[in-house]
Amino acid sequence: MYFSYLYQMGVLKKKPRRPNYALREDIRKLDQRIEQMEFIFRNQIQDREQLASIRQEKEMEIEALVKERRKFYRYKPGSPQIAVFTDRLRELRHTVKLCREIAAHSIEMEQRMRAARLEEQRREQQEQEKQKKEARNRENQKRR
Repeated sequence: MYFSYLYQMGVLKKKPRRPNYALREDIRKLDQRIEQMEFIFRNQIQDREQLASIRQEKEMEIEALVKERRKFYRYKPGSPQIAVFTDRLRELRHTVKLCREIAAHSIEMEQRMRAARLEEQRREQQEQEKQKKEARNRENQKRR
């Protein structure tokens, strides 16, 4: 009872409601797409081949850093350099993951665009057939 009065008087604010799951998922996807676009613009990527080459470079750099870090683990286990390697590996792995996601998303979008073009062509064809039918019907009505 006491708390209901506090709410009514405005002393206590109601806890804001969280957006539903679908909205949160859409926001997460939007954030991912924004990050992908920023990566594409930052690296001036024009096609999938450039994306693949960037990914290969990063993967080779990851392999080299992992080997280097292993040496430090064996010969200098407490070295602060290990943390530097780990941080750099985290960044590189994120970049590789981003490249994979961009490639998958670009293929998906290409398929969607192709399907949309086919649908548009089909619609145009139907419209042309409809116009031809209407023209024939008008001609037939004029002859009668």
